[in-house]
Amino acid sequence: MKKLNTVVEGDFEGKDIVSFWGSVSISTSTFGAEEINVNNVESIEYLKDIINEKNEHSSEINVKFKSGKRCTIWVDDDILEKISKIWPENKLTSLLKNGYKIVGYSTCVLATSGLGAGSMAHNILLQKDFNVSKITIVTIGTKEAGRNFNIFSSEN
Repeated sequence: MKKLNTVVEGDFEGKDIVSFWGSVSISTSTFGAEEINVNNVESIEYLKDIINEKNEHSSEINVKFKSGKRCTIWVDDDILEKISKIWPENKLTSLLKNGYKIVGYSTCVLATSGLGAGSMAHNILLQKDFNVSKITIVTIGTKEAGRNFNIFSSEN
């Protein structure tokens, strides 16, 4: 059985994924690490989201480093959230490329939310077979303030 927060395939296979002070890296040795950040990584591809029988969520992600190294990592929600903040647009693009279709969209003005006038929440509902994903993107004017992904899967 695969261990959560590890490299499951490719370069660095079997190495742990660690998170420290908001950064994410692959622990390559006692004092060495390969950071997963915009300076070191060329692209990230979200392969699949998994929800187990205990309703715990995890994700498999392909990582292509600028050095040419590649690997597939399996991470929990905490590390997924940190990676999504680095490449938030790639997860939405990847879901659409992998057969998810937009089945609903709404926008709410958040004038009383404390974020200030002009703040909006954009909710996108995606579906593929019996799997549904909801993405919320919060904007202040034309600037993105945050994203949240919720995956509801029929897979066990």
